[in-house]
Amino acid sequence: MNYDDIKNKVDRMILNTVVPGNLRELIETGTIKIIAKSFYVENMQKLPKNVSTMISSALPTENGMRITFCRKSRTRADI
Repeated sequence: MNYDDIKNKVDRMILNTVVPGNLRELIETGTIKIIAKSFYVENMQKLPKNVSTMISSALPTENGMRITFCRKSRTRADI
């Protein structure tokens, strides 16, 4: 999978979610992994504090902790 494929996949996954500005850096360093359509992290303590506050759920799996980022809230301008 090349960089453009990863970028397109991530763009589709985060369309309606709040994500950290340094998501790309976290993926490149291996702190966050992408498997199928989900984000995974092996060690929650390695995540920066600002990223931890954006996570709505974390479920343990055989691939590590599957994390889900919070949804963007809709405003009047979005309707």
